[in-house]
Amino acid sequence: MGNDLKIDALPAAWKPLVKRDGDTAKPPALDTATLERILIHGDLGQLTPSQKITYYKTVCESVGLNPMTQPFSYLVLNNREVLYAKREATEQLRFIHSVSIDPAHFTRELVEGVYVVTAPASVPSGRTDVSTGAVWIEGLKGDARANAMMRAETKAKRRVTLSICGLGMLDETEIETIPNAYVVAPDATVPQEPQPAAPPVEEARPALLPPGAVYITKVETGTGAIQGFIHHTGQEVAQGARNDGLPLYNAGLLTIATECCQQRTPVKIVTILATKSGKPYVKSISRVKAPPTDAEIDRELDQQDLARRAGDVF
Repeated sequence: MGNDLKIDALPAAWKPLVKRDGDTAKPPALDTATLERILIHGDLGQLTPSQKITYYKTVCESVGLNPMTQPFSYLVLNNREVLYAKREATEQLRFIHSVSIDPAHFTRELVEGVYVVTAPASVPSGRTDVSTGAVWIEGLKGDARANAMMRAETKAKRRVTLSICGLGMLDETEIETIPNAYVVAPDATVPQEPQPAAPPVEEARPALLPPGAVYITKVETGTGAIQGFIHHTGQEVAQGARNDGLPLYNAGLLTIATECCQQRTPVKIVTILATKSGKPYVKSISRVKAPPTDAEIDRELDQQDLARRAGDVF
């Protein structure tokens, strides 16, 4: 019974972490030294992954946040691991508690190169609060200056939201300016819903080529009267050709073959038999229009759909 009285005096977020007298379950209980370090020094790094989950969920439930949206994350600050609020936290808090923030009532001023935005907020009960957001903008121009000024307003809105909702913790827009502070990825934060297995990736379908068309896959340099040899797909190569490639006796054909190989252009190849050796060689190479890609087909279908819709309207 004495242990239960001590537990009742703890903050609500810590009660699930400590075992009560007579408990038959085995929650992730904390020893006294660890609990003292966490409560006095605020260091969550002493918690085990399962204890972090319990604490995380309890904090979310105490302010009405959905833990599955991960409204908080962990930050190491001054050698202590603490929670900080993310955008998901402040947006949910504004909705849940009907926090009213009207930019028309913001005050904006430039103080020695620092752009300061003061944001007032109120809740239906009539309680009000005010917070500021400040960023350094001296020397910034164009988009960089505009983005910095918008960041100051974001800081002010998020800070006043946390303040009026009673959460005395850092917002994610503040940690970037704190020296030696960095975000950590703990072993476990909030339980994740099982994700469905990704569908198997389908292999790319080979392009449908016109009858007799092939791709040149390799071009080799020849010797003597032979300018080169080509390798291709889609046609059987006659036996006896060097490395199963077809010889080229024309330098112009060698240039065309090289370009088509590099550009992955389909071609039609005409061969004839040499008078003396009876072996085939390349007589001509003609380019063939490449088949449309999947992206080109999708784009054409989209254009046709837009044209059809435009016709329906007009």
